[in-house]
Amino acid sequence: MELIDKAAVKAEIGKLQLCTMDEHMNFYSPEAQGEYNALCKLDSFINSLEVKEVDLEKEIQDHIKECLDVKFPTTDVELIKKDVAYTAKIFFELGLKAQKGE
Repeated sequence: MELIDKAAVKAEIGKLQLCTMDEHMNFYSPEAQGEYNALCKLDSFINSLEVKEVDLEKEIQDHIKECLDVKFPTTDVELIKKDVAYTAKIFFELGLKAQKGE
């Protein structure tokens, strides 16, 4: 699976829409008007797609709370927090790379 920036796609669609018209906003041809209409439908479809975002810091804090309930060989809570946060970030980045096929 590849991830793309929704805003960037929408911006490109906007540029393509402008390419179908002259400086007076008249379509170059009936085909250009059809292309414009198709791009409008594509833009509408992209607007309907749900974008999910992950709050990494919240996920890390939740994981730290879970880990603090387990007995660690050390009692240094700050060291445990740093270790868990570092590990969570590493695996999050690995997950993103895996989704992108890297």
